Amino acid sequence: GGIWGLATSVALENLPTELRGLGSGILQQSYAVGYLIAAVINLFLVPETSSGWRSLFWCGSGISMFAAFVQMFVPESALFLRAKEIERARGTTTAHKTKVFVQEIRTMSRRHWLLCIYAILLMTGFNFLAHGSQDLYPTYLQASKDISAPDATVATIIGNCVWPLFKPSLSTMLMQPFQGAIAYVGLST
Repeated sequence: GGIWGLATSVALENLPTELRGLGSGILQQSYAVGYLIAAVINLFLVPETSSGWRSLFWCGSGISMFAAFVQMFVPESALFLRAKEIERARGTTTAHKTKVFVQEIRTMSRRHWLLCIYAILLMTGFNFLAHGSQDLYPTYLQASKDISAPDATVATIIGNCVWPLFKPSLSTMLMQPFQGAIAYVGLST
């Protein structure tokens, strides 16, 4: 979670501007690769250990600790260092920016509290739908289709590896009729 977002921003900062879209797409696939690694660990390690499913979380903790250790040795990006130098030359610090940010959050929360609640509920729903379909799918296969745990894991691996291959072309195909309208709305705003 937290490590991935910061590592992504550091990686994209160091890429040339014209390659950031491609780099972002490649980094997005790290989620699928991580899911695949976790599923394979679940398939082979979990049945062999006495701690069962907890061994999957111990593996994840070790990988996260390793990532945090590696990140300790990653130098600050040149863009960040230049921004810090400009702040020093102006005599400003991030403390002022933090105060402004907190003040704007408070103002926004007071003025648009209902919209904030709506956004939180909406994102909670999106999160539930995404993780409900991915994380509970093996349980669904086991409980309602009487599929064994290893077979349910294999089915989930296949589903999560095959679907992303078709998703980009499917979304392009579905959005093709609306491209003109989207471009018109984008130009008129």
